[in-house]
Amino acid sequence: MKASVVIPTKNGGMLFARVLDALLRQKAPWDYEILVVDSGSTDKTLRYCEERNVNVISIPPSEFGHGQTRNFGISKTKGEFVALITQDALPASNEWLFNLVSAVEQAPDVAGAFGRHLPYPDADPYMVRDLKLHFDGFLAWPAVLRKSDNEPRYEAEIGYRQIVHFFSDNNACLRRSVWEKYPYPDVDFAEDQIWAETVIKAGFGKAYADNAAVYHSHRYSVIEAGRRAFDESVALNGLFGYQLCPTVKQLLLQTGWCGYRDARHTLFLLRNFARNELKKSLKNIYRHLTARAFKGFFSTLVEFAISIKLLLISKYCWGLVFFLFRAPAYNFARQLGFYLGNKQKKLPKWLLHLLSLDHALKIGGGGGPADQEDEEKEVLITDIGDLKDGRPYKVVGGEKHGSIFVYSSGHKRSIPTMQVYYRTYSDNDLQDVSPYVESSIPNGAPLPCDTGSSLDQLLTGKDTDAIRESLCAGLRGVGYEIGAGDRPTRVPLSAQVKYIDKFTFEGASDGSFIGKSAINFVHVSVYEAMDSLNSIEDGSADFFIACHVIEHVPNVMASLKSAYKKLKKGGELFMVVPDKRYMFDQGRAETTLEHFLVDEIRGGDVETLEHYVEYFRRSAADSHFMETALAGFESGRDIHMHVFTPESMGNLLAYLHGNLNFTEHSVLTPSQPEVLQEFYVRIKK
Repeated sequence: MKASVVIPTKNGGMLFARVLDALLRQKAPWDYEILVVDSGSTDKTLRYCEERNVNVISIPPSEFGHGQTRNFGISKTKGEFVALITQDALPASNEWLFNLVSAVEQAPDVAGAFGRHLPYPDADPYMVRDLKLHFDGFLAWPAVLRKSDNEPRYEAEIGYRQIVHFFSDNNACLRRSVWEKYPYPDVDFAEDQIWAETVIKAGFGKAYADNAAVYHSHRYSVIEAGRRAFDESVALNGLFGYQLCPTVKQLLLQTGWCGYRDARHTLFLLRNFARNELKKSLKNIYRHLTARAFKGFFSTLVEFAISIKLLLISKYCWGLVFFLFRAPAYNFARQLGFYLGNKQKKLPKWLLHLLSLDHALKIGGGGGPADQEDEEKEVLITDIGDLKDGRPYKVVGGEKHGSIFVYSSGHKRSIPTMQVYYRTYSDNDLQDVSPYVESSIPNGAPLPCDTGSSLDQLLTGKDTDAIRESLCAGLRGVGYEIGAGDRPTRVPLSAQVKYIDKFTFEGASDGSFIGKSAINFVHVSVYEAMDSLNSIEDGSADFFIACHVIEHVPNVMASLKSAYKKLKKGGELFMVVPDKRYMFDQGRAETTLEHFLVDEIRGGDVETLEHYVEYFRRSAADSHFMETALAGFESGRDIHMHVFTPESMGNLLAYLHGNLNFTEHSVLTPSQPEVLQEFYVRIKK
């Protein structure tokens, strides 16, 4: 076999499911295998592997070691080249594996290669900058580095040695014949860099594959950053003799320099953001003035006010301001961690416990890895099936976020529930639930709280999440949510949800679909559009949920009929629909019943240029809307194909009722539609 992929896992979560999907989509002219080495996952990690027929070897958590676990995984594979990746490193393309293997194959003496790390869309601006600068730096060096390239410099310069033996097995590939002679060392930190130094000294080369990128970034708090810096300093000092911040003077100087650099970068981003928003506004103002002189004056005032409003309420803008004020504390914590790491041997044990995330440092010998999940860390459980393993559980909850917490074998798990509609437990109210959680939910029915708001009361407020949860309060069985993205609807424990989407995570990762919480993108079970659903058996679903989806589908009639056909008798379809009167679509005419009927007749050819022209024509002052529409049509840009009001949706449902004979159907409107900008539809079969 040409190549193998080895992944150590523990509680990988939904992100790991996307990593597996990306690996299974890899394109290469040869066969490859995937092996997962799991060290005690208690979430859906093993289920994700089983669903995809991916091989798994389980080991006890106590036997995990960064070096020894990777050695064990490699020994169980057959590939001539072995790619190494972590559970949170998502390949950025379908050619990732091919490019990584090709980097090692480019010369017979290349022992291994590593690839670029890209920031996830929700990464902070400093992480985006630092990752880019770090990996751009390797482009200034030859694609393959060897000690023999400049041996005197290698022996004399620490900085040059660091570059030559830098290696990251979050995204790497090893040549098996070299690994057999020089396996990974059994250490708790920097096993990849120790291995690289070993093979470099043995005369081999190391390659950098810029085109084999993965998404891999983290967001650390100030305290986490300081503690990680401490562990990094301790490890690099002990392994290579590097002192990242040896003196107090350097601590202050580096903190000051990093703070100055971050402030400049933030102000640069803020200035560009403000400039771009004002440019757009001035461009529109000019168009208004040249198009209609009288109306142009008022349009000018409106555009100016909108620009100022965008600057004042923009989450991006305020996020940058937050990072600007956070940067000094963050940089000081990191430099202090580097400095104290050099003094580790002189620190008292109680201070080591506070500073270090590394178990080995705390107990003074062997231990678990710094980046493995802590045994007490919360693990999200999304359905009752996660708990059906025959063990006793204790459920204790609180009112925080309306969650209950399940403890089993020392693991703390959080199950999302609705505080208003389901029973919550006080901290002193401990209830045994053995063996299944649903024993506390008679017949799978929801347990009402003693206090709470009715749906009518919620419709008068501004909490759209509470309204959605209220409408879903009676759901039970197995159903589907279409287009959940990074904001799945919360449902009761009596309901299990599978997710349908026409987007893959990579296809939506430009932020246009999933926003800033890309790392929370749900695990998609079915990749399909709403107007087909061919992979779902007729009459098999207990419910469908579609929030802000129906306006994106080209064939509305086919979509509603398809979902209805897949429902069981008594099943429900729940939709959240944007109200065009109070959002950016307000300049468009509501889509008529006749239009929907014509789209249905056209069938598969419905997604025509006409929808794009109608969408982009809403900005009448844009004389280039035809060019924009054509570009959007050719690229398949996701747009609002249709627009709705409660009245037009009511007309559509009335027509469908004559064909499908709904048991019930309703259109619910909030008391403040201008605030929520949406209304709610429920259909029962």
